[in-house]
Amino acid sequence: MEKKASLLTFPCPYTLKIVGHSHVDFERKILSLAQQHCGEQSVFKTALKSSQNQKYTSLSLTFEAQSQTELDSLYRALSADPDIVFVL
Repeated sequence: MEKKASLLTFPCPYTLKIVGHSHVDFERKILSLAQQHCGEQSVFKTALKSSQNQKYTSLSLTFEAQSQTELDSLYRALSADPDIVFVL
């Protein structure tokens, strides 16, 4: 299977939008997963927003992506978490 070339030029700023079930540790949980896949030295900028009924929280996570492999790994980890509804 041939690997497709990325349309991004790395390193580059990248933002993921993560929506999940609201709970107290949502942001901390996302940052912990991001640090595992992007490294402790990575700097993350976050913006939180709750849904109208407070059932869901959306988090925009902006960071300097180093490679397509890093993005793919982080996306898979976030998507596999049961508290996360979807990742864009």
